[in-house]
Amino acid sequence: MYYMPMYQDFSVEKIIKDRDDHVQLLEGVRKIEILLAHRIDLNAGLRAVVDNIKIGIEEMELSSQARGALYRCGRRTLDTILDIGSLAELLSIRDLGTKSAKEIIVKMREMGFEGWADRMTSERS
Repeated sequence: MYYMPMYQDFSVEKIIKDRDDHVQLLEGVRKIEILLAHRIDLNAGLRAVVDNIKIGIEEMELSSQARGALYRCGRRTLDTILDIGSLAELLSIRDLGTKSAKEIIVKMREMGFEGWADRMTSERS
């Protein structure tokens, strides 16, 4: 059974949009559970879920310096950060220094993207 939150205004469009958002999130959770059950590469699976949900970088709780640099270069969702292929590419973002780059890498690792973070840190060694 689907739980519908209480609404002040009973706008049908808002209720449908909220329901669709909840369903999309639940589908993402189910995909992750399936990946874990079958021991499929979790990084690839998380990437597929992120591509579908479009998580904003605000959810990463980055410093204003790091968030601002990512915003200015057009990387406003988690999937666009995952598109960064190398540490050099990350450091080439205007106004993004090594401290902010390290912060982004640590946050990505905390969010479960160890493969991406390892790729960034292996270049630094």
